[in-house]
Amino acid sequence: MNDNGESLVDRPKQYQKSGRVSSLEPSKLKKEGQGVMPSKPDHHCHHQLHTPSYPSLLPSVPTLMYCEGSERTTNVEPIFQVHGDEYEAANTEVKASRKLLNAKRQEIDLVQSMINRVKNAIFVEDIDAWINNVEHMIEHETLPLKEEKQFIREIKQLKHLRGQLSSNMGCRDEVQQALQQKDQVEERLKILRKDLDCLKDKASKAEVAVVLGGKKYKDESKRLKELQAQFRVADDIRQQAYSYF
Repeated sequence: MNDNGESLVDRPKQYQKSGRVSSLEPSKLKKEGQGVMPSKPDHHCHHQLHTPSYPSLLPSVPTLMYCEGSERTTNVEPIFQVHGDEYEAANTEVKASRKLLNAKRQEIDLVQSMINRVKNAIFVEDIDAWINNVEHMIEHETLPLKEEKQFIREIKQLKHLRGQLSSNMGCRDEVQQALQQKDQVEERLKILRKDLDCLKDKASKAEVAVVLGGKKYKDESKRLKELQAQFRVADDIRQQAYSYF
């Protein structure tokens, strides 16, 4: 209570100065560099004067930074998750494409093996026909000695080659079946090669998607880490500001 019977609590805009209540307005105090923030009144002592608290505006800046950093981090995290999901999906697509490519190549190898056996069988038949003709010519015709020796050497070489080809052809029934299905097998090989080209194109596009998705994922990861670092700095400043109270 003052001399006029007025409680100091009823005068919140007045401030203590040198142990006395100043009649200066807050705007004048601000001009004089004495900006203060009234502390909360003590409910147990109604006659307690308001004391200045420093610094009065410090919490507002870090608190704003804290809120902005938190909001930015929250906004980036879903984007980061989306790019991560896209990257994983692209990786899965690449693995599936490579698996299909390998399966198609194995199928082509199997068909190509059948075609090779057909070709070998045809070549063996041609060798047998050539050997029979030359042997018949040597036996029934008069040939120069040098030419006859040359034919004999060639027959020997071709018989050796025939033996190698025959050993790689498989059983005779399989060779005969391959010979009968020669046209169908070759047509099947053409279709498989077209399928392989299509799969290669899809695999190539999937690999490009992985590269692009990986870049986006890394960029967003870097951005998220930077925002998290800013968030931690703002949080530290906020905690320091609260220590003044």
